[in-house]
Amino acid sequence: MQKVISRREKIILYATIGVVTASVIFKIALVPLFDRLETLDREITLTREKIKKYTRLLGQKESLQNRYNELVSQMGATEGQRKDTLVNALRGLESLAKTANIRIIDIRPEPAGAKTNKKEVLIELKSMGTMDGYVKFIYDIDNSLLLLRIRKLELSVKGNAQNLEGVMTIVASTLLD
Repeated sequence: MQKVISRREKIILYATIGVVTASVIFKIALVPLFDRLETLDREITLTREKIKKYTRLLGQKESLQNRYNELVSQMGATEGQRKDTLVNALRGLESLAKTANIRIIDIRPEPAGAKTNKKEVLIELKSMGTMDGYVKFIYDIDNSLLLLRIRKLELSVKGNAQNLEGVMTIVASTLLD
């Protein structure tokens, strides 16, 4: 009987099989494990930063609560109604934007001393979305039960031709006498 494989060829064969097996085990088991560990490390770092921020804010809790109570006591009944209208309008705008696939970049109520009468609340809105989304969003605002009107609207193209950036001034009417 003749030897089919020499001793040297057997060593090379076993070494090759060992290297291939080790690389398969590394790819299948260890790379996903290392990726998961890296993701968890990032999450831990972010959570630690959040905890530091929250502990700093908790230290300021009493002063913020006192300031809030002071401001609430200074507001009259009409300001309370304006505040309710503003909160409802902001919630409504967020839900309308979500249903129209419009991404709100910035939303700000105008200050109380702005050039409006007491029956209106102004809201500045910056957003991004497609033309179809803006058409649906504007239609939904005009037909909203929240008494919303668009006073000013500017649309401009940003990035590729599908995305538009919108700047709007929206008026929410209050039910003040």
